[in-house]
Amino acid sequence: DLAHPCHSDPPRWNRAGVIQPLDTSRLSNWNDLFPELINMSTINFDGNYWMAPVDWGDTSIVYNPDKVDWVKPGEESFSLLWDERMKGKFAIMDSAADSWYVYAIALGLDVKKMENITKADVDMVYEKAAGWRGNVKMFTTDTATMEQALMDEEVWAALCWNESSWNSGYPMMSPKEGTLTWSCGLVLHKDAPNLDLAYDLIDAAISAESSAYMLSEWGYGHSNKKGFDTISKEALAERGVAQDPITHLANGNFNNSPSDEVNDYIEQKWAEYTIGG
Repeated sequence: DLAHPCHSDPPRWNRAGVIQPLDTSRLSNWNDLFPELINMSTINFDGNYWMAPVDWGDTSIVYNPDKVDWVKPGEESFSLLWDERMKGKFAIMDSAADSWYVYAIALGLDVKKMENITKADVDMVYEKAAGWRGNVKMFTTDTATMEQALMDEEVWAALCWNESSWNSGYPMMSPKEGTLTWSCGLVLHKDAPNLDLAYDLIDAAISAESSAYMLSEWGYGHSNKKGFDTISKEALAERGVAQDPITHLANGNFNNSPSDEVNDYIEQKWAEYTIGG
């Protein structure tokens, strides 16, 4: 009945004919959601809403400030990726949907306008990234492995989500280039057989109660504004969640969707890159 993609996926899924638009009148919590999320062009298009945003956060660099002592708050940059002092000291999330886009941001591409990105741009990113491949100790899809490597000082920095900052106790970089900001949520399968139950689940997922739980227990942002009233500024700061989510969302890099051809090319080249190609 439901799937949980991220914000750049609905246009591609819609083109593939696998999802249906949401009837927001069936969602009692819809009007409590941040307009900045529900009105993204990849969620609200063709006169319909195609995803109910739930969680949001950042992909950035979490680093050990005792080891990476030349990086100072307020002067942070994704250029740490190619710093020669980081040889063999990086863990990278094995996900092109996260890590390639951070690489692209670091190299000056505008991921908010992915419709302008060509295969030549993709090649440029991978050619540059090959030059700092020696800084990468590991690629992993397992955040626990990444966090343990950070805490064991096997690596000094990791390209990852907010959760790993909260779990490891190390700060997440707020780079001058802006983080890769994302939101994931729920979409309806085009032939969902249990619509009433599906809408009940969506409504529960976007409720103030779910928001409060996600903020306090997982350290991620949530789409429901009311949840932010249940947690102190100090607790938000401890979890690395913005105290002013609207400004935070505006300052991040919410990527939109590239063409299917470019998207497939990014993924294909990522597989080659991670095995050393």
